[in-house]
Amino acid sequence: MNKGFIAGLLAAALIAPAVAQSPSDGTAAPAASKPAEKKAKTHGLSHYKATVTGVDAANHKLKVKRGKGKSETIEEISVPAEVSIVLAKSGKGKKAKTVAFEDVAVGDQVFVYYLGDIHSPKVKKLSLTKHAEKADKADKASAPGAKSN
Repeated sequence: MNKGFIAGLLAAALIAPAVAQSPSDGTAAPAASKPAEKKAKTHGLSHYKATVTGVDAANHKLKVKRGKGKSETIEEISVPAEVSIVLAKSGKGKKAKTVAFEDVAVGDQVFVYYLGDIHSPKVKKLSLTKHAEKADKADKASAPGAKSN
């Protein structure tokens, strides 16, 4: 066979998969599905898990600690009044309960959902995890007829 013909077939074989993957309207091909799936779960918001180390109720700010060991970071975040603060779901079929900013306490574990840079986030939602357990235990302990240990 002719060397030029073989080279042409080889080039066509290498280019064909790339052409088949790109959309016909000239836009870029979609990114890998893994990051898109994660983004869809958080509705386009980034998030991190942290522990509340301080509460400034007058200025609607929280001091939070995220990470562990050498990567541990403590920062202050502003929580606008319109931000939803919810207790994490505590079982199948249970709805998340909204709480007031004043209910957030030192030691609570939170998921901070935000837009923008992690070092100056625009907080859009807080989800309390550890606090929900404390609230449930406190409610049960104060209920009439509850046994004390």
